[in-house]
Amino acid sequence: MDEVLTLAQIEAQFQSEWVLVEEPQTNDALEVQSGKLRWHSKDREEVYRKVVEMHPRRFAILYTGKMPEGTAIVLCISLLPSTTPISVSGGSNDHASSGYCDRRITSRNTPCWLG
Repeated sequence: MDEVLTLAQIEAQFQSEWVLVEEPQTNDALEVQSGKLRWHSKDREEVYRKVVEMHPRRFAILYTGKMPEGTAIVLCISLLPSTTPISVSGGSNDHASSGYCDRRITSRNTPCWLG
């Protein structure tokens, strides 16, 4: 699994899955363009567990499917404890969503899924 795959290759091979990409190559906007695929699963929690197990130095977790309407992804600051409530407003429905920071991956900024 040391082969570097482009984002298009990853999306074509792993539709609607969460993927762990190590050593991601990004463009100027910091969007992932390619990287080494380390794990993939339909279950986001499984990918998170692999990050904890593998301890990659630089990585990205991507979702290759379409996010449900009204879903927000928030980057939690590593100083927040896992019980810190967060709230996001905006989007097409202009209503607030809330949830908790997902800090199971310690000492890294972790995307939080709010639904």
